[in-house]
Amino acid sequence: MTLAELERGFELHEKRFARIEATFELHEKRFARIEATLEGHAERLVKIENNLIVQGELLNRLDLRLDRLAGAVETSSQNIEHRLDLLVGIVEKNSADIGVMQSVMTALFQRMDAFIRRMEKGNGHEIPGGE
Repeated sequence: MTLAELERGFELHEKRFARIEATFELHEKRFARIEATLEGHAERLVKIENNLIVQGELLNRLDLRLDRLAGAVETSSQNIEHRLDLLVGIVEKNSADIGVMQSVMTALFQRMDAFIRRMEKGNGHEIPGGE
């Protein structure tokens, strides 16, 4: 091998090493971008986990409120039922009282009618203001 051939071989090796170094730098840049992307994904995952925790707490609060609301509705329903029972009792009592009042009024009107008829027949006395 001559010196020119050795130099030519050395130049080819230097070019190959330069290409290898350029490829290596390109791969390092790609790895850096991938690493940055992975860090971004990791940050997003942490945010998603935090959001899931917050949503879980909100759902828990809603569940508690629904339980309280269901209890309040149940209590209100029982109160309404009790009041309806009282109202039915009052209506029934009033119905009975109205029946008694109707009987009394009928008897009163009958007596008044009999009184007026006796007055019209006369008992030997004149009706004041009459002919």
